[in-house]
Amino acid sequence: MIFGHVAASLVAKKAAPRVSLVVLLAAAEALDIVWGVFLLTGVEHLPPSGSPWSHGLLMASVWSLAGGLAATRLPVPRSACRGAHRTGRV
Repeated sequence: MIFGHVAASLVAKKAAPRVSLVVLLAAAEALDIVWGVFLLTGVEHLPPSGSPWSHGLLMASVWSLAGGLAATRLPVPRSACRGAHRTGRV
């Protein structure tokens, strides 16, 4: 299962080269992290539900949108911006 997530990250890196690969890999694995939390808290059960709260198409879109909005709202540390104007990664 993890190979598909890593492959999606690598394809996304090709489409968006300015985005860090670490960020893309974390985004691809975010649904599995949410799924694990839901399993531990009893929101989802393995058989036979199919994990609709973490891996369903609708909720995957909702989680992705929430993660994207959270990422745009987080402050970027100044140390991460140092030298960005010289490299063109602004």
